[in-house]
Amino acid sequence: MEAVITLIMKYCGTELDLYGQCVNDHPKDWQTACAELKEKASNCSDHHPVVRQINRDCAVEFSNYDTCLKKNPEDVTVCVDQLHKFLKCADTSAHRIQNAIFEQSKQDGSHTS
Repeated sequence: MEAVITLIMKYCGTELDLYGQCVNDHPKDWQTACAELKEKASNCSDHHPVVRQINRDCAVEFSNYDTCLKKNPEDVTVCVDQLHKFLKCADTSAHRIQNAIFEQSKQDGSHTS
């Protein structure tokens, strides 16, 4: 999971921190109180290819998690299993992306030597 967090926080950390803090501060009405911040966090992924790739690779898992959150706004802890499945998928995707970035940087470095 460290690879996912590293990549996502690198590109969308501020947006996710603000959204997470809002959800924490508004446990009963987070869906409405944090709607604007949720939108900003979602929009971040539209602008970063790495995050978009994770979203593509794990669209089903994220959709399942998002659906669970919408069905259980009063108790988001019900969705822990769906969250773990999404994070496992995202971690696998992030490792693949990091490896590709590393290999590309090795190739680029060898061309300039």
